[in-house]
Amino acid sequence: MSTPAAGVAVLSAREEIRRLGWIAASVGALTIVAAIAGAWMPELAPSGRPHPVLHGTVGEALSIFVHNMRLLVVPLMLTAGRWTTGRTRPVGDVVLVAMVVANATTVGLALGRNRSELLPYLPHLPLEWMALSVTAGAWLSHRGQRATWRSLAPYVAAVLVLAALAAVLETFAVPHA
Repeated sequence: MSTPAAGVAVLSAREEIRRLGWIAASVGALTIVAAIAGAWMPELAPSGRPHPVLHGTVGEALSIFVHNMRLLVVPLMLTAGRWTTGRTRPVGDVVLVAMVVANATTVGLALGRNRSELLPYLPHLPLEWMALSVTAGAWLSHRGQRATWRSLAPYVAAVLVLAALAAVLETFAVPHA
């Protein structure tokens, strides 16, 4: 670990990439476990069959991007708001865990129920899961210490890029109505 001028210990880039890899693997594993549960007990999964709903417009891509950012920004805002220290830290931990579990479980259950029928609608999923992992990584990297805008900037930039690319894929690389 290195120590910047402010005296706050931070992970090296290699350590941070390793952490993000573990987070992404955990999100993927949770999705797989939920998919197995969805295949075993389809009644747990969201009802309905996959079907085209998008037309492939820029407006749809922007709408998806905004929708996804409303979720992805939460851990970043909590981190920037210094919820990573003191009495608020456990609340932030619960919010982060609930966010990750709810999303991975919902997608996994749907995958388990609909299997390969759903796959053409999910080309964006690896990018969305990576964006979710980066936002979780921002929280974990700053957990127990104060974040600065400078220390959060790489996470914010990565989340914006990943979410934008995911929205484009989700809009244009899926079957259209």
